[in-house]
Amino acid sequence: MLFNDIDFLSVLNWLSLSLVLMCQLIFGIIYFQVKNHYQYKKQKRYFKLLDHYFCFFLTKNTKRKIKIDDKSFYLFISFWSSKFNSVDPCSKKRLTEMADLLKINKICIKKLNSTKRIYSNINTKKICLIIHTLGNFYYGNKSSNFINLEIENFIKHKLDIISFEACICLLKINNQYYCPIVLQEILVRENWSNRELKYLMHFFNTHES
Repeated sequence: MLFNDIDFLSVLNWLSLSLVLMCQLIFGIIYFQVKNHYQYKKQKRYFKLLDHYFCFFLTKNTKRKIKIDDKSFYLFISFWSSKFNSVDPCSKKRLTEMADLLKINKICIKKLNSTKRIYSNINTKKICLIIHTLGNFYYGNKSSNFINLEIENFIKHKLDIISFEACICLLKINNQYYCPIVLQEILVRENWSNRELKYLMHFFNTHES
């Protein structure tokens, strides 16, 4: 009888613990779903705000600024680079003026120095996005020696994707000077696919390439 009582209590405790864990799991799932939904709506509103601001900046002769905090910085430069890659040369010039007005290049360099020694998936994406943005900002600007040296540090990076972005960035800034350096890097990188190499070739403009 005593054994049955102990056995019953053990089963009851196990069921209680299972119920508690199940409730915690359900609560956690609901919490993350609500949080992701809220973040999605917030991000959607921010992109709508950016779209309005960019449209206004590109069509009107304005120097109006938009607030960019740490949380929205990467969303902003992602949106900015996406626009830069798809507009005409005149609009590219206006977007560069916008980035200069908001000191995007200085913020990028500051964040680059704070993240480049941390090798996580999140920081890898951030580093690539920052390098890509700097390449667009200094596109064809051969006097940006400080930026060149900063980006050159990433050509030999152990992660192929970061080296790839650094190569593209430097080719955008000065393809004549960096073509031989990038070509040399291509020879020692074994994991770059034909698709990546083909994309790189869009920025070459020399007989060697």
